Order: sequence, then C-alpha cells, then structure tokens
Amino acid sequence: MVRLPITELGCAAGAAALSRAREHVRAYPEHNVLVMSIELPSLTFQKQDLSMTNLVAASIFGDGAAAVLVRGERAADGPVRHGPVLVDSMCHLYPESQYLMGFELKDGGFHIVLDRDVPHALRGRVRPLVEELCTKNGVTLRDLKFTALHPGGRRILEDLDADLGLGGLTEPSWDVLREYGNLSSATVLFVLDEVLRRTPPPLGSYGLLAAFGPGFSAELSLMRWQ
Repeated sequence: MVRLPITELGCAAGAAALSRAREHVRAYPEHNVLVMSIELPSLTFQKQDLSMTNLVAASIFGDGAAAVLVRGERAADGPVRHGPVLVDSMCHLYPESQYLMGFELKDGGFHIVLDRDVPHALRGRVRPLVEELCTKNGVTLRDLKFTALHPGGRRILEDLDADLGLGGLTEPSWDVLREYGNLSSATVLFVLDEVLRRTPPPLGSYGLLAAFGPGFSAELSLMRWQ
C-alpha cells in the first residue's frame, strides 16, 4: 500500500489528487487508487473577526467528505461500469497571485485570506489553459459535453460558463453550490458525483474537471466518457 497525503492545496486539492491518482494507475495499471477528501472549514471560523472576508467565508464554506475510486486499466476488482476516464491533466500556477487566497496562522488559529479580486483574476485566464489541454489531446472546446467545475462562488461559475462557452454544462456545479456551499477540496468530487447521477453524456464524449486554490493555482483534467 502507498499513502500520499496532499495538504495546503485548499480547494484545488481534490482535483490535484485525481491527477496524482491518474499518474499512479498509468505507471501501475493493475492498481486501484482511493482518493479521499475530508474538509472541515468550520473549524477555521473566527467568531471575533467581523471582517467582510470572514463573514463571506462563513457564509459560503461548509464541511464535507468524499471519496473516489480510480481504477487502472488492468485492475480486476469488480465489474467495469460506464463513466469518466481521466485522459490527461495539467497544473498552472499564476505568478504573483499568492495574495488572493490562503490562510494566515495567528495566535487564535487560522484566519482566511480571500481577496475580492479572485473572480477578476481568473476572468479570461482559464480558457487558454483549457485550450492548451484540449489541443494536446486532439480535442476542441466544442467537444466538451460535461463538466465538473469547482464552484468557488457565483461570479466564478458565471465567468467560466461564459468564457469557455459551456452553454449550461455547469449545472451540476450550481446544484452543489446551492445545496452544500463550497466544501474546499471535496467540492469537485461532489460535483463529479452529481454528474454521475444525471443522464450520461454520449459514449466517447469529452468533459472537463477543474478546481482552483491557493497559490493561486488551477488544476485541470480532461475526461472521456466510456
């Protein structure tokens, strides 16, 4: 058994863990990888902090846990079901963006850093990354038929939908944001579960999984439904 703790990646950690799982099963196709995400953002709530940042964080962040089993091509445990396959992934670190998101450790615990400029910092800067990932794999944005996008907030989802021309494919993300809020790294796994609960896209169609976190960073994965 191999254990790989992934910490300090915040909201991007769930997507990053799936990327590491994909790399492992590519090297060891007879293996399975269990990705687990347990988040308790409520523990960082500072009741004496009346700043707008703390109040916004308290209103959108929630506690949650999720798990995903990533199967290697030659893994023999159980029947094969239709679902998303991780085709490729990429990570991007935006330069000079560390002020946007994170935590400051003070005497009273963790104090969230959540700059109001986050949506503006992402606007127009995600599409080039997605196009790069798609082009590398012979796919275009028009080929994307489903998405699992981390719902960091209303403005971020609206901008991603418009920037990528997704035409409503972000609906699973909206549903998770509405029902559960932002569960940090577990959120994108909740969205992926929501995708699996819906009418499946056509076999062979492509999808995008994406999450954004401290750094400021983007974790992207191209998926194919088979």
